[in-house]
Amino acid sequence: MDFLFDLLGRFHPLVVHLPIGFLILGWMMWVFDRKTQKHQKIIRFAFFWGTLSTLIAVFTGTVQYVREGYPWEDVQGHLILGIATFLFSFLMYLKLKGFPIVDRFSQSFLGYALLIVLFITGHLG
Repeated sequence: MDFLFDLLGRFHPLVVHLPIGFLILGWMMWVFDRKTQKHQKIIRFAFFWGTLSTLIAVFTGTVQYVREGYPWEDVQGHLILGIATFLFSFLMYLKLKGFPIVDRFSQSFLGYALLIVLFITGHLG
């Protein structure tokens, strides 16, 4: 069983590229479709899969951190911002779906905050 956790953690560098691609694609489509709002289904699709793959990346990264014995100081910023990336992508998805719980946040705030957090997280990784 320990072998499976080690293997799962070592997949983090591979898995981490999925949310980057989905979220940047969704963000670019969101920026270019803000006025016409014709492509909302595909934008929600990109943010859904970006959010799901971010959750998987956070999980595999946490397993890698625990199993490989990295010092907390080395992974602290990357791990915290990875969780923030998940939260912002999830909130953006909920906003695009029209859930009233996220009405206090604007789409612009969520979109640009997500992009900034995503870039910083990738840089620290």
